[in-house]
Amino acid sequence: MRLACVDGTVGSCAGVLTLTGALRKGERARRVGLARATVRPGTTRRLRVRLSRAARQAVRKRRRIRMTLFAAARDGQGLTRVSTVPVTVQRAKPPRRR
Repeated sequence: MRLACVDGTVGSCAGVLTLTGALRKGERARRVGLARATVRPGTTRRLRVRLSRAARQAVRKRRRIRMTLFAAARDGQGLTRVSTVPVTVQRAKPPRRR
């Protein structure tokens, strides 16, 4: 994920990315990844959300899982914005043999 902070921001921006999903069919969604970041005004930062061990095993077993990414960002003035994005986490395909 890429996070950015606008030039006109007073102070730096801080954010949290939370990934939730049901690891088994019929199960309630739960948090499977979390990443925190601070971004200076006028810059962009790339951020990885590391999956929990159970989530990595579930992706390996099921091949792909639908999840929801919650992004919350707060600037130096205290303004907070929250976004919700549906994502699909899937296992990488093995390279093709020639």
